[in-house]
Amino acid sequence: MRVLAVDTATPWEALAILEDDHICAEIAVKAETTHSVRLLPALAQMLKECGLSPEDVDVYAAGIGPGSFTGLRIGLALIKGMSMACAQPAIGIPTLDAMAQSLSYTSLTVCPLINARRNEVFAAVYRPNTHGILARSSPFLVIAPEGLHSILGDETVVFMGDGVPPNRERLRQSLGERAVFAPPETWHPRASVIGRMALEALKASQSKKMPPLVPIYVRLSDAEIHWKER
Repeated sequence: MRVLAVDTATPWEALAILEDDHICAEIAVKAETTHSVRLLPALAQMLKECGLSPEDVDVYAAGIGPGSFTGLRIGLALIKGMSMACAQPAIGIPTLDAMAQSLSYTSLTVCPLINARRNEVFAAVYRPNTHGILARSSPFLVIAPEGLHSILGDETVVFMGDGVPPNRERLRQSLGERAVFAPPETWHPRASVIGRMALEALKASQSKKMPPLVPIYVRLSDAEIHWKER
């Protein structure tokens, strides 16, 4: 089964094509231009390099955030449109879930952070379950980094994501040596992980009927905030 996956929740543009357990292609780009400029040409080039057309894809998948409001809408609109045109299922995977799965074999608590600006981060907490597999143990949050202290307690926590660089010192001041930082190569969402998780979700459902592709928003957009202020 072939899956095409996209994530545009962060400034990183992540795309991948998988065939069952094999990664056929993967792109991760962080550039100054917007997703609306880069995404479609990058996707077309990736399909061309793999000798594929959209009709050759069995499953479409997208990271559904939380993250950039505009970025999420661009990625989801593309995946929804392609899945409808090709009459194939589209599956949404929370971006923070996929980021945590990049460290799925650690025995430590993991907390991926996406820069939410305004001195806040989008975050969730993941702890190993009884089978040693990371599972989300908190709701999706938008929070000041210092506020994580009350949620994490005395645990040693691995932080990852583009919310780390602007907040590293604040996390160290709040958590001390209990704050551990994953390598920078794990800081952006991997579309290949989203694709794998989508295939697992589809197989688990035993059906091609999946929940609708809906973005995860954990705070109001700037436009909504300004409207309420008026």
